Amino acid sequence: MVILNQTATKLRACILFLLMLLSSSVLSDIVQLKPADKEQSNTLVLAVPERVKEHFNESGPYVMRLRKAFAALGYQVNFAFYPGVRSLIMSNTGQVDGELIREVNIDKKYTNLRPLSLHITIHPALYGSKDNTLPSGKTPALKTVAITRGGVLSAVDIPVDMKTLKVVKISSIQQGINLVISGRVDSLLMSQELFNYRATLQPILTTQLVKLSPAIAPLNLYTYLHKKHEHLIPDIQEQLRTQSLEK
Repeated sequence: MVILNQTATKLRACILFLLMLLSSSVLSDIVQLKPADKEQSNTLVLAVPERVKEHFNESGPYVMRLRKAFAALGYQVNFAFYPGVRSLIMSNTGQVDGELIREVNIDKKYTNLRPLSLHITIHPALYGSKDNTLPSGKTPALKTVAITRGGVLSAVDIPVDMKTLKVVKISSIQQGINLVISGRVDSLLMSQELFNYRATLQPILTTQLVKLSPAIAPLNLYTYLHKKHEHLIPDIQEQLRTQSLEK
């Protein structure tokens, strides 16, 4: 009987010891999770539609201004690329924290989005083959224009007096460049910023393509936040305004 009591006492002690270890381990895990949770809560993920990848420069002035404004409030900004409509749905439903590089008034349709004043301005242009330029330097009569399917620029950005052009849908800017150089289409709709960027990677483009007339109006693309971050907007706007004054 004494032996049984001693065994029971030892067993209880072992159980208590194991419970203490388990509690300590769980507590340790909870303590370790707290900084991660805090870090995660201070990180915003903004969606970028895949169609604007070629216009997106993560170290460019537009993105750096955005990062600086949020950093002043203690937030880190990351970016994720999604297909166009899916990107908007994820931003509008709050699965991500906002949307970059979108047309003005997109919040009228996706009503959970709130616009910031920060925008990027691109300058659309038609580009043709230098081989097809007339001796006078004038643009020959155009019949076709290549436009990226689902891209930043669309047929609505073509000048009114050129609306009769037949639109050839392309899957990438490089495909459009190849079609123009080979003479299979007369022109390519592309931003001047994108052309300049590509020309730094492929200097030969400056000898192959030429900007055509007429000029096309600039296009502003905006940043939007989900309404759950609406309280941040006044301070973000103030940070952006301060940055502008510092220039």
